[in-house]
Amino acid sequence: MFYLVLRSQKILRVSNMFLKLKPWLLFFMLICSPLASSILASSQEEIVRYGAFANIISLVIYGLWLWCIVSFLSRNGAAYHLIVFKGCWFFAIMVFAIYNLNTFAFADISATTGEVSIPEVLKILLSFAFFSLLICLWIVSKLLKREEQSTAQDSSMVFYFILFLLFPIGVWVLQPKVNRVYQLKHL
Repeated sequence: MFYLVLRSQKILRVSNMFLKLKPWLLFFMLICSPLASSILASSQEEIVRYGAFANIISLVIYGLWLWCIVSFLSRNGAAYHLIVFKGCWFFAIMVFAIYNLNTFAFADISATTGEVSIPEVLKILLSFAFFSLLICLWIVSKLLKREEQSTAQDSSMVFYFILFLLFPIGVWVLQPKVNRVYQLKHL
């Protein structure tokens, strides 16, 4: 029992850390690994390998950021949104990770041919994963907009949705809003 309490406190600390991050730090965390991979790579094979590994790191950071936002904003009753988000998020993260691990594993083949061979099943799963990611982004934008304004309409959430979709740039606008909502709800 003590282990579960300690574990939930650690998860809460990580969640609070993501919610309180400054926009420049979150931007740096998202961009640092792809930038470092492109600088460190010296051959085509290394570019593919490092790029796949960097994508996994950025994907995990971005996914954790979205997870923390949804978990925090759905604490006061949006259980349906949380269940749908978790299912779509988990599916999208797993498929994107499998795709990047496939790219990482077969980087030597793709370096010689110039393209990564993707199995047909994985192509279909990637399409569904992208759609699942769009659902996740819509839920996050809906919850954030609803928290900022008591009556959020779908048309007003399109801007947030686009910003979440363009995450390296959208972070500069969205993270201050997340910080503000976090400060207001945490007081």
